[in-house]
Amino acid sequence: MFLTDPDRAPDAVSRLAELPKKAGIIFRHFGASDRFARAKVLAHHCLRQRRPFLIAADPELALSVGATGVHWPESWLGAARKWRGRFYIQTASAHSRRAAVRAAQMGMDAVFYSAIFPSDSPSAGQPVGPTKFRLFELHAPLPVYGLGGVNSRTAARIASHSGLSGVSLW
Repeated sequence: MFLTDPDRAPDAVSRLAELPKKAGIIFRHFGASDRFARAKVLAHHCLRQRRPFLIAADPELALSVGATGVHWPESWLGAARKWRGRFYIQTASAHSRRAAVRAAQMGMDAVFYSAIFPSDSPSAGQPVGPTKFRLFELHAPLPVYGLGGVNSRTAARIASHSGLSGVSLW
């Protein structure tokens, strides 16, 4: 999955060609004024290419552009309850085993665990490293996607220790 950022990755459509064929996008708009137009274009490209397209923390926008689903920040999991069954895919951030269990109870399809490696992302916390990530993954009740400082080199380090479901790039 590729997580967008309006400042650090403003042209997500051009990044689609760089992604593996089945990789999708999580559109994070952070309240950008052009979010509807950008989401509509991304939805068109992703869905035409049969890629998952999720919108972070904005189920109304996801419905309005026909997104595949919604990605929920861990702190918003309570809000996800009323949207259960309205989307093909729902994912959530989980920064602890307890949060992963709660996400499973809320009907999420997968969780994103961060940060695995040092990251420039403003939302990244202290990196946990591949060993702690593997332990989290082994005990998580849902598929786990690794996030934070992930690139082609670090993804290979994770994959060699793990049965992870996938990785996420920004």
